[in-house]
Amino acid sequence: MRRRTAILVALAALAGCDSGPFVYMDPQLTLTLNKTPDLIRRTGSFIVCFGDGELKAADALASETCAGYKLRAIRHMVQRYQCSFTKPHQAIYMCVDPAMRMANGAYINPMNHQQVKAWQLQQQRIRQAELRHADAAPPAAAPAAPGAAELGAPPVPAIPATVPAAKPPPAPPAATPSADNLPESGWGRAWDAADGEGR
Repeated sequence: MRRRTAILVALAALAGCDSGPFVYMDPQLTLTLNKTPDLIRRTGSFIVCFGDGELKAADALASETCAGYKLRAIRHMVQRYQCSFTKPHQAIYMCVDPAMRMANGAYINPMNHQQVKAWQLQQQRIRQAELRHADAAPPAAAPAAPGAAELGAPPVPAIPATVPAAKPPPAPPAATPSADNLPESGWGRAWDAADGEGR
């Protein structure tokens, strides 16, 4: 009976100490270093322990933690029942710089000197490739000289596709009939009329 009561008292005490998610510190590592380790500078990642329904609160704590290094927190994974009794779940976070990403989109650990050096080398190669591409590009064409319409001159009338045909010349006036130009059928009558006048 007394043992059961002691367990309940201990559980109540632990429940009373509940103050939300917390950053987990490995006690063995603390003993080895004889001080609280700076996990961000050592590994670039850390663990936040949280209870049921406290994942958003864990994210907020991680963001605050990384902001102290002018970095952004990214949740890497969540593991259930891997932390303390009152905060059984743990989330692993990484502190990253959004601008420091490899060509494949992967973030690098800004606390890892080798990864930072590899990223810097890749950025240098990208800039060199961009410069070579800019030098190889053809020069831009000069703008065309303004035309007459752009200078305000009147537009030139369009030439018709077909030229109209010239009008035919007027017909000569018809000749008046006379003895000299009558047709053969009228020669006799004109001769007889002239002969009669002579008589």
